[in-house]
Amino acid sequence: MNQELYFCRRIVTVLLVCLITATSSVPAQEADVPDWLGGRADTVERTERCALYAWFLDEADRKTDNEASRDELARMRVINIANKLADHHATAEAADEQTYAARLKFLVFGEPGPYHFSFRIERQRLEQLLCADCADDAPG
Repeated sequence: MNQELYFCRRIVTVLLVCLITATSSVPAQEADVPDWLGGRADTVERTERCALYAWFLDEADRKTDNEASRDELARMRVINIANKLADHHATAEAADEQTYAARLKFLVFGEPGPYHFSFRIERQRLEQLLCADCADDAPG
C-alpha cells in the first residue's frame, strides 16, 4: 500500500510540475533559467564528469535537506544540469563567461513542501571539477 501511495504522489508531482511549466508566462531570463539548460534532457552519467556530479549533488543536497540524491527524479535532473553546463562550457559561446548560475524550482517535493535549487559556480572551479580524477578521491 505504501508503494502505491508513493507512486501516486510521484505521478501527481510530475503532473503538477508539467502544469506549472506549461502555464508559466515568465520568460526564461526572468525565471533564472539560462538558455543552455533548455532542450532535450541528458541524464547519461559520464565517468570523466564524476567530480562535477559530486559537486552538484552536494550542492543540491545541502539546499534540500539531503533529499536530492535520495530522490531518483531529482538526482537525474541534477545530472542533467551538470551535463548541460559541461557541454555549454565547451562551446565558443561560453568563452567569455566567468560565472555560471541557474535557479530551478521544484527540484524535490518533500514533506515540508517543495525544494528549489539554485547554484553559482565560477569558471575556474568548473574547470577544476571537469579535470579532476575521481580515482584521486577514492579511499585507500
